Amino acid sequence: MTLLDPIYSVENLIYIGYAGDPSSSIRVTRRRRLDRKKQQSDRNVYQCFVFGPKEAGKSAILNSFIGRFLF
Repeated sequence: MTLLDPIYSVENLIYIGYAGDPSSSIRVTRRRRLDRKKQQSDRNVYQCFVFGPKEAGKSAILNSFIGRFLF
């Protein structure tokens, strides 16, 4: 699970074609508890779950986010 393993996350980014410096893809942020307490956050990454029936287009929408189109 990439959420708990930063090295695996970087490996996945490289696999999907991340062109930047892999070390720039990970940033340590303060705890969410502090963000909530201060009522502000500088986070720009979101976690979401994509689910649906078979062949509904789940992979297509995710591929469009990274600019990979299957023809």
